Amino acid sequence: TLKECMQTFFEDGPKRDRRLWIGDLRLEALTNYYTFNNLEIVKRCLYLFAAGERNESGFLPSFVYETPYYHSGATHIEDYALLYVVSVCDYFEHTGDRDVVKDLLEICKSQLECFRATLDENLIATRQDGWFAFIDWCPGLECMTALQGVYLYTLARFGELLKAIGDEEYEKYSALISEVRSASKKYLYDENKEVFVNTLDNGQLSVHSQVWMILGSVITGEEAKKLLLSCLDNKEFKQPVTPYMRHYVIEAMLKLGMKSEAVQYLKKFWGGMVELGADTFWEAYIPDDLDFSPYNDRMINSLCHAWSCTPSYFIRKHGL
Repeated sequence: TLKECMQTFFEDGPKRDRRLWIGDLRLEALTNYYTFNNLEIVKRCLYLFAAGERNESGFLPSFVYETPYYHSGATHIEDYALLYVVSVCDYFEHTGDRDVVKDLLEICKSQLECFRATLDENLIATRQDGWFAFIDWCPGLECMTALQGVYLYTLARFGELLKAIGDEEYEKYSALISEVRSASKKYLYDENKEVFVNTLDNGQLSVHSQVWMILGSVITGEEAKKLLLSCLDNKEFKQPVTPYMRHYVIEAMLKLGMKSEAVQYLKKFWGGMVELGADTFWEAYIPDDLDFSPYNDRMINSLCHAWSCTPSYFIRKHGL
């Protein structure tokens, strides 16, 4: 799957418009590090986004085209802008390349500052106009709690980067992480139901919210493990529909030491596609609804999709 989407940059898929999205880039780059280890293509993708046109709020474009000429998309998605920062952190963690970090550090800081401007007085993310967040193609998904988790996840990763390079703002970001985590637990966690739920999400329960709060370390240890196990395959909770979001479910499992559960989850979803005859992994996959399409037409679905390639990463890095 990665090989078919790996051209002069990381494409989202060879079937349709063949563009580079930040969300896909992050997962393709992770898999690339443990397979082809083509560092130049990762650098190229990071710089293509850095060159893109910002929106009025300062966020990076969520996608770019390279042909027939370079063009950055008009769509700006906040969780993708944050994950650009994570992609830079991943790249540094893998390579130790300080020159690239030096070039991109201020852009990373600006994305975090842009997102901070969307927080309310309680340090909770607020809804913005238009299509401002993705998270997953799950129909009807409310995204505010999950988006808060993406922010915390990014802050933590960026804090690690700043510490590693000796940046003087490390302490500032460390203090902010602590404040936002405390606020997230205070305002987004229902102590009685033992679940994350947000009035801005209209009280909706989702796996996505729980996973991103775990990845943001708002809840940890056995408490987090119990929460995650209670929401998977629970009909009261919105469930992921893309391998993209399921990657982060497995990432949360591994963070909590749930290796056997991660193996089972990977086999169920990616293995389910293999059992159905897939030779590349799909954009979306619901075992009980093979006709599901985020575009209301299965024929438009991508059957070789970049964000679906991470089993190769999990198998090689984590021994799954």
